[in-house]
Amino acid sequence: MLQRLLLVASLLLLAACQSIPVDNDYNPTFDFSRPYSWQWRQPAIVYQPLLPGQSGSLEEQRILGAVTSGLEQRGLRQAANGQSADLQVQVQQMTRQQQQYVTNYMGGEVIPMGRGGYWTTPVYAQTQAYTTVTSLLQIDLFDRNGQLVWRARTAQNAADGSDPLQRGSAILKTVERLLQNYPPRR
Repeated sequence: MLQRLLLVASLLLLAACQSIPVDNDYNPTFDFSRPYSWQWRQPAIVYQPLLPGQSGSLEEQRILGAVTSGLEQRGLRQAANGQSADLQVQVQQMTRQQQQYVTNYMGGEVIPMGRGGYWTTPVYAQTQAYTTVTSLLQIDLFDRNGQLVWRARTAQNAADGSDPLQRGSAILKTVERLLQNYPPRR
């Protein structure tokens, strides 16, 4: 179950598209004004940590498809097999699980007893542990020399339980948000 939770949570990066902060960075000396060809850098997706069943999964196919579509919409064309490309694209998917603890205190009431006396109820503390899964999806573009020229990433807490169509839609929206500032405007 934990494995499934981490896999699904790492892909559900979008609960509300408008609320996801996106961090963009780029090399200002690189000329982004012309259309480029691109190809996948190997491996196309880097998982941290790599969980069994992630590599080659349906979610991986959804991510690669969304990135391919997003790049094409921005005027980049995928190089044919065997041809060299201007840019290499790599996606990183990082998942982190954190424990949070919440303590509630109950009792401690003061009850007046006759003649100025008081009685105090016992104090009880109840601590609950919550597990949150934080996912980060990052898209990197490298030039012909292997130098990083553009990066976008987003992170959020994710939840389990959506169907494949919802996961696919969430991935498309997340990738669209990541690529919205490509090419960078100076």
